[in-house]
Amino acid sequence: MKIGLLGLSRSGKTTVFNALTKAEAPMAHSNGKAEPNISVVRVLDERVDRLSEIYDPRKTVYATVELVGFVGVAESAERKDTFSGAAMAMIKNMDALALV
Repeated sequence: MKIGLLGLSRSGKTTVFNALTKAEAPMAHSNGKAEPNISVVRVLDERVDRLSEIYDPRKTVYATVELVGFVGVAESAERKDTFSGAAMAMIKNMDALALV
């Protein structure tokens, strides 16, 4: 699952990203040209552990969530300047968007 974090500049997107991923991604400035922060988080699940105990598989695979923290949108930005073409291509491939 891919989740994109969107919001205004200084709204806490990177703070949420760092809290969920246990990363230390640097804060970005709202210039529209910075690369988004990307991290994959493994979701531990007791139910998967229990099933692994019962069926004893060769390998246990947990679900993963890919979090993408986009650069903040400036309040004064015009609609056409909000996201670059590359960022829009990434956004359209997200399974969910979280507004921060």
